[in-house]
Amino acid sequence: MFPKHLNVAFYNYTHIFEFHNDTLGHVTINGVEAQLLKILSRALGFTFNLVTPEDGHWASVRSNGQWNGLIGEIEKGRADMAIGMTWIKEDRQEVADFSVPYYFDDVTFSTRLPDLLPKTHIYVLPFDIPTWVGIVAMWICLPGVFRCLYT
Repeated sequence: MFPKHLNVAFYNYTHIFEFHNDTLGHVTINGVEAQLLKILSRALGFTFNLVTPEDGHWASVRSNGQWNGLIGEIEKGRADMAIGMTWIKEDRQEVADFSVPYYFDDVTFSTRLPDLLPKTHIYVLPFDIPTWVGIVAMWICLPGVFRCLYT
């Protein structure tokens, strides 16, 4: 059975998870992951309390082997879950369980476009060299094989 109340660690990150507290004490959350948290809360029927990491870090291992940031809040038991652009990494999986990824980064690298090949060589492009060697060998050998078989 799913718990009725969760402590959720978050990192205040523009457009991802924004936490606002007005002068009257009303708390609002905005951003993509804030909307996801609201949807999960309604769908699974739980309330939540927001917890920020005391150290203000994202998630890394200290020299003493303990975690800081969002993962540290889970490790210390101050949070039941964390939200806020948390990447799944092997060392983090030793401390916390992760959901199925719901965001994929489009970061990539680029190179210079390759030069075009001369059109005279375009007919050889469909196959690599060993394939062409096999085709030519069969073209030369098969007539002799058929002649031996049928004479």
